[in-house]
Amino acid sequence: MIFRKNHITIGFVFIALFSCNTKNDDSYDLLIEKDKLINIMVDLSIAESSLANFSGSDKDSIKDVYRLYIEQIYDLKMTDIDATLKLLYSKPELNMEIQKSVIDSLKSLEESSKSFK
Repeated sequence: MIFRKNHITIGFVFIALFSCNTKNDDSYDLLIEKDKLINIMVDLSIAESSLANFSGSDKDSIKDVYRLYIEQIYDLKMTDIDATLKLLYSKPELNMEIQKSVIDSLKSLEESSKSFK
């Protein structure tokens, strides 16, 4: 009987431990660290906006070069970046938080570039 009570007690301890998930931050589910992802998204946004000046095959070629540079700068494959972005888009609250950080970073870059003019 004591043996059975110990198993039940141990069972409750395991249930309590595993049900108390300390990972409240959805960013732990992302393949890329949150701050690094924000920087990548800033660079992708800048690269995408610069593509507006090109058309056709030139645009595609330059886009490929930008993607290659981003892979090299962050030591990641674009497939990992794309997979992380896809995962991010499935998490609306986290996506909004990261998008806000990206926008804030872009605004900050814009402001700092004005001081060079």
